[in-house]
Amino acid sequence: MQEMMVQARETGRDYEHCLALQRKLDDVDSEMKVDDSRVKSIKTLADRLIRLGRSNTRSVQQRRDNLIAK
Repeated sequence: MQEMMVQARETGRDYEHCLALQRKLDDVDSEMKVDDSRVKSIKTLADRLIRLGRSNTRSVQQRRDNLIAK
């Protein structure tokens, strides 16, 4: 979500809007919190696809690595 806000160039319309955006970014209990178990599950599935070799493994590897990097 943070990355999406940056890519959208969301900088705030005024001071109050900037404060609201800052709270969204700082709120550790918000919906933007990374779900570690979901990331691990996706990584496991990607590793399984790569081992099976039944799909475009290079694409799967790149997408998995991008997810982990984020």
